[in-house]
Amino acid sequence: MAAMSEAKVAVVTGAARGIGLATTRRFVEAGYAVAMLDIDATALERAAGDLPGRVLPIECNVADIAQVRAAAHKVEAGLGRVVALVNNAGVALFKPILETTLDEW
Repeated sequence: MAAMSEAKVAVVTGAARGIGLATTRRFVEAGYAVAMLDIDATALERAAGDLPGRVLPIECNVADIAQVRAAAHKVEAGLGRVVALVNNAGVALFKPILETTLDEW
């Protein structure tokens, strides 16, 4: 892999499963170092452990700005400058939209 200053670095949120994990795999296959952010630390560690290449799992609730700032510092210190970001994290709320509060939205 290229030196840290030359490495391609991606950040993927919601990276422990589903689309986020599949996206992480694609970046790894393309030679990127990937910071994997997810709120589920157990699933995140398991997913990261199954991947080849350079990955940095970071437990992070992207709805918490303090955690996002801390994660950004970890990514920069551990992997370098980010060139790609996939904001994939989300929640599933199964109820009618007219019953959804602004906080839930």
